[in-house]
Amino acid sequence: MFSKIFTKKLFNLLPYSTRMFIIKKYGINNEMKINENIKILVLKNGNYGVFNKNKKILIEPLFFNITHWEKNNWFECKKYVKNYREKGVSPHISVIYDLNGKLLKEINLKLLEINEFGNLIVSDGKKRGILSGNFKLKIPVKYDWIIQLTSNRFRVILKDENGIVDSNNNLILDLKYRRLLGNFKRGFVFAEDNRGTYKVAINGELYFLPYTYIRFPHSNIDSAPSKEDLNDKLKVIIDKTNEYYNHKHNEEIRRGDHINEMEECSGKWGIIDTSGKEIIKPSYSFIDFFESSDYYKVFKGKMIFNFNKETFRETMEGAKSGVINKNNKIIVPIEYDWIEELEKGIFAVNNGGIITLHDGDDEWHQWTVDGGKWGIINKKSKLLVPIKYDTIMNTWVKRKREYFFVQNGIEYGWADEYLDYDVFDLKGNKIKTEKPKYKNHR
Repeated sequence: MFSKIFTKKLFNLLPYSTRMFIIKKYGINNEMKINENIKILVLKNGNYGVFNKNKKILIEPLFFNITHWEKNNWFECKKYVKNYREKGVSPHISVIYDLNGKLLKEINLKLLEINEFGNLIVSDGKKRGILSGNFKLKIPVKYDWIIQLTSNRFRVILKDENGIVDSNNNLILDLKYRRLLGNFKRGFVFAEDNRGTYKVAINGELYFLPYTYIRFPHSNIDSAPSKEDLNDKLKVIIDKTNEYYNHKHNEEIRRGDHINEMEECSGKWGIIDTSGKEIIKPSYSFIDFFESSDYYKVFKGKMIFNFNKETFRETMEGAKSGVINKNNKIIVPIEYDWIEELEKGIFAVNNGGIITLHDGDDEWHQWTVDGGKWGIINKKSKLLVPIKYDTIMNTWVKRKREYFFVQNGIEYGWADEYLDYDVFDLKGNKIKTEKPKYKNHR
């Protein structure tokens, strides 16, 4: 390896043609351009280094990996630590250089992330802490997980218990909560323990909330929730039994560490905003977000979950679904087996299908409905397309629709333009003559 034969200073004094000969001899396996003047080169022996356009060494190729942190314009160069187990340290350390190859700091820790506040999340291989942008220790490397919430507030987790510390590692909220959500953007975060839920002020003061559980604004739909709901809403549950559905079920439905939200716990579901204001009173068997922030999907009735060991599928029956708006007014009657949002204010409704959790190795973890018949309804509860079709042909279209194309004999979500299909306009009128062609509107 030429870095053992030549020092950086000596190598850079060699003529350009000689430097190129040496590099070609030892071989370049890959290169990554940082800017017009600087590249990270990966040699065939696996070592990384940084060179300028004249092939002068800025950082010697002594490292097993180099990362360019664009936010700080640093190079993080990683090298292995011998006998790290005996030393009780991280298996590798990070050496930080600037863009000119000047050594800034050798950190005897693994750099995991540079966060939005410019601080460094670091690990010793077991625990995490935080260094400032000038490499001074802010939060000791003693926590299982750490997230910076504000310039002076940090969420810390130790042995599955959450708390909050300030930048001097003073405890603001005791490390005893099983869940902690939010980021103080509206002045509060939210905590949950075995006694209930709380609104937490930035000084650590607690305000008891009348809910059993509190949850992130997750959605069964991969394109939801909206950015507005994601940043400002939380789900809440009142469960007088204080009992998780999954405590009654076979361990197989947990899929490892993941528990599906819809079947996680019984009780009544609602929504609050991140100031703690109640938006939707907890009164539904389940509530979920659509892509549009104006509406919520809700269920009423007892949810009955069954697990088929042969098909490895979880199913749900017993509850009916509908749609409410932000004022908790029902805009689609809660009488359908399943509902999906086609676009803002337009919904696909299903009756007769089997609500199924698709959760295989090659599948998105998502509840859908198998079989049944589909129709289309609007926010005024007007049925635009009767519930008698196997598929709505253009469910995935994000542009503004001109027509609804529906078909029988095809699995939902699919379409066959060569088979017969029906077409409805946006007012719900069936077009019988001179039907628009599906291929022009897909």
